[in-house]
Amino acid sequence: MLKSFLVAVDGSEYSAGAVDYAAELARQSESRLTLLYVIDIISLEGPFLADLSGSVGITPFLDFQDRVRTAMEEKAAMVLENHAASLKEKGLDCTTRVETGVVSRTICREAMEHGAIIIGRRGEHASWKGFLLGSVLEEVARGCSRPVFVTPLESRPLRKILVAYDGSKTANRALGVAASMAENRGLEVAVVCVSSDSRAGHGHLSEAESFLKPHGIVPEKILEGGAATEGILSAAGSSACDLIIMGAYGHSRVRELLLGSTTDGILRKAKVPVLLYR
Repeated sequence: MLKSFLVAVDGSEYSAGAVDYAAELARQSESRLTLLYVIDIISLEGPFLADLSGSVGITPFLDFQDRVRTAMEEKAAMVLENHAASLKEKGLDCTTRVETGVVSRTICREAMEHGAIIIGRRGEHASWKGFLLGSVLEEVARGCSRPVFVTPLESRPLRKILVAYDGSKTANRALGVAASMAENRGLEVAVVCVSSDSRAGHGHLSEAESFLKPHGIVPEKILEGGAATEGILSAAGSSACDLIIMGAYGHSRVRELLLGSTTDGILRKAKVPVLLYR
């Protein structure tokens, strides 16, 4: 069972949703929560800021940069204070941290001290990016070795888990964390396998059922055909699941190069949170 969560916040509506889900996850399991705000060093020291200072004739530049840093630090403190207060209202304590660095790399580094990351699907500039995922999320999903819990804009109670299962090592790990969560929280479990080979698909579902049986869990078994992304999302909708748990890359071996197409599609389109497990 995951006992420690790093919650990445930036003051956006999406990070507020991440904090709400952190509270939901921590309430029953007594998990440790750490809220992390990362001051983007690229915004603080990058070429845009240098060009801006020169164009408006600010002298000396270092004074301008210090003022920008101070403003960013004040914003970070305010965001963390507000989120910590919302958790306190729910009877939960948390630790808060402010770090300066490349945002995605800093999150991945700090996550090594925790069981999992909780992060909003998009960041504070989401309204400018249309349908795109946040670049920070993409980099964290690619580069972090910890499970990544990706949250939508609005939170809702967790009652039923959907596990995407294809027999891979990451899918087996995902099934394990689903079993642990379901046991501790009394959640229902559905397992979906997307396969054009009916025999192979039913075989994977039987494997998952056998794995869950010692945990006292009788899963709903769903076989879908067609594309993996559409099959998983269809199962989540038809079974009224509140959380999708899946291995981050399935059988793919190219995770260092790009986010797997199925993982990317699920993150873009899912209306419920997604827990990526390795």
